[in-house]
Order: sequence, then C-alpha cells, then structure tokens
Amino acid sequence: MLPKKVLVVCTGNTCRSAMAMQLIIKLVAETSFGMTVDSAGVRVDNKGSPSPSQAIEVMKSYGCDLSQHRSKPVTEELVDWADAIWVMTQPHLDMLQADFPMSKCKAERLNVNADIADPWSQSVEVYHTTCLQIEAAIRNRIAAAKAEMQDNKVQESEDQEVKQTQDQPQTNSESVAPIANANDSDASAITAASAASAAAAAASASA
Repeated sequence: MLPKKVLVVCTGNTCRSAMAMQLIIKLVAETSFGMTVDSAGVRVDNKGSPSPSQAIEVMKSYGCDLSQHRSKPVTEELVDWADAIWVMTQPHLDMLQADFPMSKCKAERLNVNADIADPWSQSVEVYHTTCLQIEAAIRNRIAAAKAEMQDNKVQESEDQEVKQTQDQPQTNSESVAPIANANDSDASAITAASAASAAAAAASASA
C-alpha cells in the first residue's frame, strides 16, 4: 500500500524533489489513495530559493504550478513526520541516513532500481526527461499499490468463503442410515406378526 505521509528529497530542493512532490499530488489524486506530500533537500545552501524557470515551465505542461515553491532543508521534524521518504539517488540516501539515522527504516530511492540525475542548469528538454523519469517511478509505485490492494481483496474473499464453509452445520449421514434401517425392520416385523394373527383368527372362525 502507499504510505499516508511522504517526504521527497533531493539535493537543493529546487528541482527534482519539488517536481516530484507536485507530480505525486497530481497522480495520487487520480486514484482512491490518500496521501500528504512534502519535499526538502539534504544540502540546501540557500533556504527559500525558488525553482528554476526550466522546472516551472516543464511542470506547467502537467498542469502544476511550481512558481511559489521555496526550498527548505531536511529536518528531524520532517523525518519524524513522514511515513516514507523517497530520495532521488543513492548518495542522497547515504547522506540522509548519516544525518538522520532514524530515517533508515523509512527511506529509499523513488526509483528503487536507478538514480534520477540532477538536471540543474541544463535545458528544458533535460528537465522534461527528468520529469518523465520521476513520473514513471511514481506510476510504478501506484501500480504496485493497486496490485497489492487487489491481492488483498482476493485473499479476503477466499478467507470469507472458507469461514462460511466452516460455519455451516455438519450432518452425520452414516449414523442416520442404520437407525432408519432398524426402524424399517421393526415396522416390517410388526406388520408381519399382525398379518399372521389375522390369518389364524380367520382359520378358527372357519372351523
């Protein structure tokens, strides 16, 4: 399942983590999942820095407004707040865990299989490529969460069927059959005896 509170982390919190935060909010809103997202940087030199124009332009194509974003550093409060922390690269993960050891149990790369490189000071096209990589990683996580939720529903349904079967009253057909046969034999014997008595009485009357 997807975590409820996510902190997205990159280096300076002006490009990748800022874009990722906006994309997560947008993509998760299209699902039935609920999530609160924040972003920060492991090495923020100038707190309060805006996102570069390339990032703002690329995010506009997704219908997201990054113009009001301002950078901030990772803090102990943010680490404690988050259920999960998604970073962009392995060096980010190493720095985060060195600075905040409590993050080890909740931090991992956004794309668990590869780093997402920094597009800083490069062209809009490079920013767009970076954004596509971030989007793909987010969609993979959402898809995995949906698959897990479906598996859980199937398992719950199977468990319910088993429970209903176990709750059904059990009948012992083997014990009923002999009793029925015994009663049938007694009834037959009584009927035969009655018939014999009637025949004897008729014979006596005739004599």
